[in-house]
Amino acid sequence: MDTIGSILERYQKAKSEEKPAPHEKAAAVNEIISLLGESKAYDYKYWLVRVGSASYSTVLGIVKAAKDMPREMRGGYITNQLKPYAVKKPRKKKDARPTDSK
Repeated sequence: MDTIGSILERYQKAKSEEKPAPHEKAAAVNEIISLLGESKAYDYKYWLVRVGSASYSTVLGIVKAAKDMPREMRGGYITNQLKPYAVKKPRKKKDARPTDSK
């Protein structure tokens, strides 16, 4: 019969290593977050939208260029460089107001 201590030890083993990113965009976002750190304003979703259609190698080049900059300028630089690749949301057309003719 196992003791309580041996049972607990068996189930409290450390988890295996982190899984690789599921796709290229996620890997690119992970590179950006590893450089900048994650904040409430600029979280994973923010960077995922910014990366948009940029390839992993493009993002990696931008991140490498940002490493040499002062910490305060990195996020802005990366955002500006990724602007052409960002996912653009379609604008909603405003409905014309019906006119009441009497």
